[in-house]
Amino acid sequence: MKAMQQGGRGMYVAAAAVVVGGAILARWAYVRLCAADDEPRPGNSWARGSRVIMDHGSAAKGRTFIVTGATSGLGCEAARLLLRAGAHVVFAVRNKAAGEVVAASLLAEASPDATARVMVLDLARLESVRAFADAFISSGAHFDGLLNNAGAFGAAGTTGDGFQVTWQTNYLAPALLTDLLLPAASDDARIVNVSSKLYRLSSAGLARRCPPQSPGDTYVDYGLSKACQIAHAVHLNCRFSGCSRRAFAVEPGLVQTRIMRESAPLVRFLNYALLAPTLKDADQGVATAMLCLLAPLTRLDGPCYFAECASEESTGDCGCVHEASALAEVMKRSLGTRTE
Repeated sequence: MKAMQQGGRGMYVAAAAVVVGGAILARWAYVRLCAADDEPRPGNSWARGSRVIMDHGSAAKGRTFIVTGATSGLGCEAARLLLRAGAHVVFAVRNKAAGEVVAASLLAEASPDATARVMVLDLARLESVRAFADAFISSGAHFDGLLNNAGAFGAAGTTGDGFQVTWQTNYLAPALLTDLLLPAASDDARIVNVSSKLYRLSSAGLARRCPPQSPGDTYVDYGLSKACQIAHAVHLNCRFSGCSRRAFAVEPGLVQTRIMRESAPLVRFLNYALLAPTLKDADQGVATAMLCLLAPLTRLDGPCYFAECASEESTGDCGCVHEASALAEVMKRSLGTRTE
């Protein structure tokens, strides 16, 4: 009798495994079918950055783009596509040797007109941010696009500047970098901040919650920094009123990047077993950012937060002009009292 019960349980487990496996396979087949449509039209989750280059690559040729975190993931893919279009790309990276290796590799397959420059930038050190901006401006260079891509997730502790690592790396340092570089921006320059849908976890009362005093919940802290990125883009557009410059915050979606590969073994297993069929590759993940960097402004009407190649109203306070202005004042006070 006991053997029969154990056999029955085994059959249930096997049946459940078949059902789950079938569901995953069906989902994989559905996603692959949808992914065949790579056109960067509004709402298309599977648009590709390479398709954006096909449509708007002429807007990149001969122009200068600064890409932070360009040695891997979305930053590396963005640099690859821009070089393919014949742009001059500044690789803003922590490790110059690694950046030079990546830049050389990408140039080997780039347009003959493409050029690259590797410069050191460590967002966890505000001194490095200032040094980068000083070196760039002192060279007499100008830029047409700035992709604030580099970031941190789940980093513990505080930086040497006294700020929470996630908040400084994802918001404060990129915002400072942008402000310092604006004198070198072309008349129609684009600023693109890579944000995340997790901003919704922390989109209320940004100014009063910043700077965060100590690490809390990993996802909430990350969401707060990404909400600040959206508010930063809103504030920049207020400053850009009356000119052709424009700022955006973009949501790349779930992308298979190094963050996933370096997760704990159990997380990696669940990722590959359950999420992998729905994850984007880097080319797909960078599509919305490339669109905001290169497409005509007539294609980019609406609020400055973009997801799936379409403008969206951001929720909470991060899309509010008043809150964005208040956050900018918090940034100035924080930098004035803690780093100068």
